[in-house]
Amino acid sequence: MLTPHALLFSAVALMGLILVHELGHIVMAQCVGLTRPPRLKMRGLLAIGVAIDTTHFTPKAIAYTLIAGSWAEWVLIPAIFLEGLRYAPLLGVLIAAHWLLNWIPWGIFPNDGTRLWRLWRRGVPY
Repeated sequence: MLTPHALLFSAVALMGLILVHELGHIVMAQCVGLTRPPRLKMRGLLAIGVAIDTTHFTPKAIAYTLIAGSWAEWVLIPAIFLEGLRYAPLLGVLIAAHWLLNWIPWGIFPNDGTRLWRLWRRGVPY
């Protein structure tokens, strides 16, 4: 049942996932040699990203940085599922949609899947 509490919990959970996702990109970029501070990019309410200067990164470092965002989400996903499925049963569907939108290489907007696909098409070994 979609109660106001369930909607609020879902919105906060998704915003938390997005924040942790972007922080994962930043932390991995710092681990592989980030020299310039990243810039926050916002396109609407849920389209938040970071612009990281990867001009001096190796293709392997770029791939690690792209993958680190989604792996960082696993810090929150267990807690969201343990607490959230009681309030918002559709939250699992929203998280799956969030992952699909991020990992399927749509080619339309620059998500992580599209960027990894472009690296792979250039024949860059991971």
